Amino acid sequence: MKRTLLLLLLLPLLLTSCSNPDTSGGVTLSRGGDDANEFPHGSCEGQGVNELSGERTGCGWIHVNERSYYIFPDADLYKADLTDANLSDANLSGADLRGAKLRGAVLFLANLSSADLEGAHNIGSADTSAVIANSRTTCPNGKKWRTAGDDCGF
Repeated sequence: MKRTLLLLLLLPLLLTSCSNPDTSGGVTLSRGGDDANEFPHGSCEGQGVNELSGERTGCGWIHVNERSYYIFPDADLYKADLTDANLSDANLSGADLRGAKLRGAVLFLANLSSADLEGAHNIGSADTSAVIANSRTTCPNGKKWRTAGDDCGF
């Protein structure tokens, strides 16, 4: 009897904690508090700053190869496994992509201005058409973009 009474008292609390977070007056909650930041519509200011406009920013969380990465300018993606990731329109200006695995990644129109790709693997197999780069972009072989012998492939 005591267990039944206790269960009846706790049931409303249990149901509340399992309800859809969108029923809380428009406030969106998630495991990390960051569901509004899914790539490519996330905040370019970084994790935890929810972008509410719904605009395509080129930033946000991507989930690839059983890992999650936050894409934004100056991101630390050192040795990240971005194999087969769709990073079209990604804003990775200034990002550290040293040693990143990029086989089959789609970098169409990605902003890699000032990004460091030194040691990045298999960038030659990535779709790098229309990538945005500048003279501070470092290619996988350590040479600056558009200098003699660079191996960026874009």
